[in-house]
Amino acid sequence: MRNKTGRLPRRRRRPHLPALSDPAPSDRDWIFDALRGERPDVLSSDVTVALPDPGRPESEARLVTTGRQAAASALALDACQYETRVPVLRCEAGNTVFLEFLENTRGGIPQSAAVAVATRARSVASVVAFRHDFVPVSKARRPGAEVPVAAAESVVRRYLDHLEAGRAAAAVDCFEEDGIYSFPPRTPAGPRGTVQGREAIRSVFEARGVNDARHRIATVAGSTAIADFAVWGRVTGLPAGKSATFLSCVAIGDHGLIQRYVAQMCIPEAGHDVDQGGTR
Repeated sequence: MRNKTGRLPRRRRRPHLPALSDPAPSDRDWIFDALRGERPDVLSSDVTVALPDPGRPESEARLVTTGRQAAASALALDACQYETRVPVLRCEAGNTVFLEFLENTRGGIPQSAAVAVATRARSVASVVAFRHDFVPVSKARRPGAEVPVAAAESVVRRYLDHLEAGRAAAAVDCFEEDGIYSFPPRTPAGPRGTVQGREAIRSVFEARGVNDARHRIATVAGSTAIADFAVWGRVTGLPAGKSATFLSCVAIGDHGLIQRYVAQMCIPEAGHDVDQGGTR
């Protein structure tokens, strides 16, 4: 239930974690084992993993490890951050697999996570991971709600164009009436924000105002059976001349608008085998 500001309260009870709605089999299911550090044999010899530091704010620099054995150990240590992990989104584009998870910590606290995994043949070339406060899964996640990648990319680009130009009302119009919007902390020590409903989303956009940040989309990947998408790229124009890697998990609703948008980023950029140039 939302409070009067539209913000979704932090959940401390263990939620029901639905299984991945995309039923299509994948020949890359071994990636799940690799992400737990259980399959060093599928990590390339020069693999790089960039993982969130549990002791630092979610958007700060990743812990970067290179090399098969060191990476396997880092992934196994990262797996200690959760007791259960259920995939709720899987999108593939070229050599990259994008995954979103709902996790429960060993203390029973729900949290959300996402990863971008670049592959090379049948091995993992790199991993960039994100983890943050739990964000509810949208009701838009259902089998049979196929949306072309081009249509999803169009509404996301339209939303970003309006957001960056300071057109809050037009940006909000890209969301369904009951859409969910979750965004990284605005300050290093601040909380992640998650709101629902156009009025609450508009307040967030108006508070953001206009700044020099620009999203450069490199990849938009769609799932094979439902209206879920991953948007991957970089953000330039951040304070002090910094740039970031970003991964947004997006669900498209019944009216072709954004039902759920979960933005994630890390500063500075994390190395990845996927082209992060982007031209948006």
